[in-house]
Amino acid sequence: MKRSTDFRFIALPSEYFEHLLDQPAEKLTALKARRYKVDGDGFFCRLTLEDAPTGETVILTNYQHQPAHSPFQSSHAVYVREKAKTKSFDINVVPEGVRKKLLSVRAFDNEDYIVGAEVVVGDAVEPLLEKLELRRENGAYD
Repeated sequence: MKRSTDFRFIALPSEYFEHLLDQPAEKLTALKARRYKVDGDGFFCRLTLEDAPTGETVILTNYQHQPAHSPFQSSHAVYVREKAKTKSFDINVVPEGVRKKLLSVRAFDNEDYIVGAEVVVGDAVEPLLEKLELRRENGAYD
């Protein structure tokens, strides 16, 4: 299918979380963060966009993913692997680690207001991105 607009998944920058690495538990608590040893599924790393392997350590912290000056400004808890660096992904490719996840996808206009949103399994995100692109009048971002 020919796309009207390209997309790219962008992992969070590892540099943003460097101040948390190698910190004792008390310091992490003061920084509103916590270290966990991965003991199964559910520790999706936002630096690599894949589940952290069992036995690794991750840090749970808050990340402001929507810094817009609108009612949609938002932040949420994320896991980052302590020893990971940010992965990059090709254009128009859904990362393997994302394909099995449930995703909340939102499209925003130039005033940072939501103009489209849906929840979808990662395997079905490509047609949804095309659909949301067609909904946006001001063509801002997803």
